[in-house]
Amino acid sequence: LPHVKSLLEHDGVFDEYTRHALLEVMCDAFDGLLGRYAELAQRGQIELSMTPYGHPIVPLLIDLGSMNCALPEAKGPIGAYYPDGLERARWHITSGLETFEKFLGCRPRGVWLSEGGVSVDALKLLDEFGFTWSASGEGVWSNSRFLSGLESHGEEARRSLFCAHDVDECATRMFFRDDGLSDMIGFEYQQWNASDAAADFNQHLGNIARYLGDNCSEHVVSVILDGENAWEYYPDNA
Repeated sequence: LPHVKSLLEHDGVFDEYTRHALLEVMCDAFDGLLGRYAELAQRGQIELSMTPYGHPIVPLLIDLGSMNCALPEAKGPIGAYYPDGLERARWHITSGLETFEKFLGCRPRGVWLSEGGVSVDALKLLDEFGFTWSASGEGVWSNSRFLSGLESHGEEARRSLFCAHDVDECATRMFFRDDGLSDMIGFEYQQWNASDAAADFNQHLGNIARYLGDNCSEHVVSVILDGENAWEYYPDNA
């Protein structure tokens, strides 16, 4: 569009006129965005997930001691617990759902707990709300296997990264991020020719499929990104 092109080519201070023009472009871009997401979800083309309302670290709200699963030597806070932590966590889930349903007109089946922080108690809370899945990082997967007395290296261990995991008696299933593939999109492919990057990504997926063998259709490769971080570094904002 000509007015967008002129803003991109603008050299110098943005005066009141150009600032208003920029705000109008932003409003046009955002107008109807949530409606478009809702329509895609209703048609089954995408699945939408949510995150707790105020972006709290839910496992720590419920039990400050959960930090020791990942950082056993770390010094925790003076307080033994977060006041009304479980109820506060429940409020953030409830409020997140209310906001999601208000603007998107459907109820999500999945939730990304803030920063990928997860614990058994957090999954039990998700069970209360009927979520079917959540996700976290590959490091959490590796550490969880170690704490469970399982190998986190080797062929069979690596295959389990691409499975939906049962955790104790929780109904909510856990998926774990493929760190290498996700970080290629987040940090590396921005420096590549676009066609080469797409071909490399596809080759990695093919390698994983061959590695998993005949039962690869029963597995999921989870590519998880910080939505605000990667794209601005790509040509044309990706």
